[in-house]
Amino acid sequence: MKLFGHLGEEWDASSFVARVTCHPDLPHVVRAHHVLVTSTMGDHAGFAAVLRFAASADGAASECSPRVLRLEPTLSYLTEGDVVRIKPRVGEIEVLFRRQSRHNCLVPTTRCNVSCQMCAQPFTGHDSEHLRDLMQAIPLIDPNTETLGISGGEPTLLGRRLVDLVHRIRLFLPKTRVEILSFSNTFDSRRTSPKLDCPTSPSAFRSMQTAPNFTTALQAGRARSTTQFLACSTSSVQECRLNSGSSSRSRSSLA
Repeated sequence: MKLFGHLGEEWDASSFVARVTCHPDLPHVVRAHHVLVTSTMGDHAGFAAVLRFAASADGAASECSPRVLRLEPTLSYLTEGDVVRIKPRVGEIEVLFRRQSRHNCLVPTTRCNVSCQMCAQPFTGHDSEHLRDLMQAIPLIDPNTETLGISGGEPTLLGRRLVDLVHRIRLFLPKTRVEILSFSNTFDSRRTSPKLDCPTSPSAFRSMQTAPNFTTALQAGRARSTTQFLACSTSSVQECRLNSGSSSRSRSSLA
């Protein structure tokens, strides 16, 4: 499923996130946080943008109407409650959350300290801007979401910002289980796990590094914990290797 698309035009504005709606009669007071997906004309004032499935769109916004953008047919699945990121300077749209999917994952960084030859996720170099947009997206996600993943790159390289991201999810999505996919080679379990509300047992984190499976789900150490780590075991994948000296140089406590 395609999660990126081109909008047919570029303009000078910062990226922004919004929740998708298909209801043109949405109350004006909440329209600023929504993009409207529609094929009809009407009173669209107040929406962050209007997305139309058409060969061309109406173009620039005016003082009383939002910018109308062309939406590619490959994104026709967008529906009520999805969350998107619009990047005006490159004329792109990115789907951050799909309400009808059970497998949503946030990617706050593409930085990584492991050299996997088969990895198709290059470092894009825009951590700060993208993480800012994810923090803005979290309040727009359906609060009844069962599970939300955090991946990368290597998310623990964010340091304290990863803790802030998890705490923001806990604040706005208290019923959602958070799963973090990590190689754990920069993770200090004794100092960090209490901050992330996940297991504190050293043996649990040792098993992350030596597990025979490529990914090992670690259940929380206490019944009410809603954050768990999914560990990639470097010992089980021949193509994965640590960069020279990176493990000792970049060890982080996320303090």
